[in-house]
Amino acid sequence: MSASQTIIVKDSTPPVLVNIPVDVTADCDGGNIPSVPTVTATDNCDANVNVIFTETTIDGNCRRISTLITDRTATDNCGNAATGQQTISLGDTTPPILIGVPTGYHR
Repeated sequence: MSASQTIIVKDSTPPVLVNIPVDVTADCDGGNIPSVPTVTATDNCDANVNVIFTETTIDGNCRRISTLITDRTATDNCGNAATGQQTISLGDTTPPILIGVPTGYHR
């Protein structure tokens, strides 16, 4: 008498992205736009998961006001994927400064 058994091992768990940055709002002067952090991925079956970075700019209705969307996608060697996204909203929060306006001038 003989017997056989078939065991199928399937990886259906996507990678886990590490260090996905949070959404932020920054002033359009560029002084507080965060740097791009290094995002990595871990996986239960793939020891070396690459993370692909893409960036999309959506122009606003005023010059230098826009939205940056950064995506990170990690795919393991079984085709399971994980995606993380950060939205950076660039706006103008600084009021203009009037120069050369005479004191006491009322209109």
